[in-house]
Amino acid sequence: MKRAIFIFFITVLLVTGCGRRNDNIRFTATVDSVGENSIMITPIDKVDFDKAIVGFSDGLELTFNLLEGQTVAIEALPLIRESYPVQITAVKITLKEETGKVEYKRITPKEAMEIMGEDLVILDWPGEIVK
Repeated sequence: MKRAIFIFFITVLLVTGCGRRNDNIRFTATVDSVGENSIMITPIDKVDFDKAIVGFSDGLELTFNLLEGQTVAIEALPLIRESYPVQITAVKITLKEETGKVEYKRITPKEAMEIMGEDLVILDWPGEIVK
């Protein structure tokens, strides 16, 4: 009987003690620049670094296009390569907030002068002089 209880406790200790914990780093950040296989970010949440280059793990699947200015949630491996900025490897990136949409509208030189005021000189304009 004592042997069965002993084996039971040893089994429980082995199962719970050898369980795998998920020590990944999770934080929210703003995307500063986008590269081919990495992004430069500035964390919003309190973490141990102020900027980071975030590389992409082999299994990372993005469901959106990364753009500068986006707010993203990052889950990264706990290994931090100490440099400046630090380098980490993301296993999951999700979009939290889209950047403000920038809309471009072509305007005439006359409209530009009206917007910017009288102290405006337009260079490289082949048209007529606008007063």
